[in-house]
Amino acid sequence: DGHGTEYHRETGRKVYEGMFKDGHKHGVGTWYDESGKALDEALQKPCKFSEQNVGVASFGIVLTCVMVGLAIGMLICCVGELVVRRRQRKALEERLEAEKQIRKALQTRDVLKYPLVVMPADVFLTLQEMMPHEQARTLGHLIYLDNVQASRDFFTDGSLGVFFSHQWT
Repeated sequence: DGHGTEYHRETGRKVYEGMFKDGHKHGVGTWYDESGKALDEALQKPCKFSEQNVGVASFGIVLTCVMVGLAIGMLICCVGELVVRRRQRKALEERLEAEKQIRKALQTRDVLKYPLVVMPADVFLTLQEMMPHEQARTLGHLIYLDNVQASRDFFTDGSLGVFFSHQWT
């Protein structure tokens, strides 16, 4: 115990000069680099490790790891919650848009954009050749059904409808 000097085993250079207690560096002393120059004061402080210090340090490391793990877990949960909410909001928006389209379709189901124009079969069978629409209308060969109810009534009283398409030239 007391003041002393420690030398490097292989090179014999001085590495520490200062107080010793129980064979260990203790208290204030001076550390030296490879060239024998004294190190800065901030680097000269001896580093003491005891089981208590190691235990406290280990607990601190474990606690830090646990806290970082919890923070990462919370971040993952928050991001997952945001993703789920975004998907739910998108699904709700899609459902509302579909319901809007259905309501619009139901409102217009009984409205015809264009009238249903029919020609009775007995008139059609007397034609020698196809005639322009305007001519058939002028001759009174066409029946105009302007709404869905009129169309239903026309076909429910026993009339049979045959649809064919013809390009008028």
